[in-house]
Amino acid sequence: MFSFSSPVTVTLERGQLLAWRHPSGARLRVVSGAAWVTQSNDMEDHFLQPGETLRLRRGPPVLIGAEQDVSLAFEAGCSLGGAALALVRGLLSRRGRPAAKQPTPAATVAG
Repeated sequence: MFSFSSPVTVTLERGQLLAWRHPSGARLRVVSGAAWVTQSNDMEDHFLQPGETLRLRRGPPVLIGAEQDVSLAFEAGCSLGGAALALVRGLLSRRGRPAAKQPTPAATVAG
C-alpha cells in the first residue's frame, strides 16, 4: 500500500471516475468544480460543490465522478491502494497531453 501526507489533491476531468479505497477513512473536500460520490451501504448519492466536504467511509471503495472538471482534496489519514493508485498514476502521467473526449459514463455501486 502507498501512503502519503494529507492533504492530497487530485484533478479529474468531466466524466472521469475514481474508485477510492482507504483503510482509515478520509475527508473529501471539493476545491473547484462539482462531483458526485457514492459509497457502499449508503442509499444516497452525494453531490458536492466547491467548499463542500464529505467524510468517506473506510473499507469498500468509494466511487467519485466528475460532474465537470473538478479538483478534490483528500484529508486526514489518506491511503491509496491497488486500482486507485494505478488510476492516480495514470492521471499524473497524462498531464500536459490533450484530453480525449469521453462520454459521461453511468455507474452503479452495489453494496
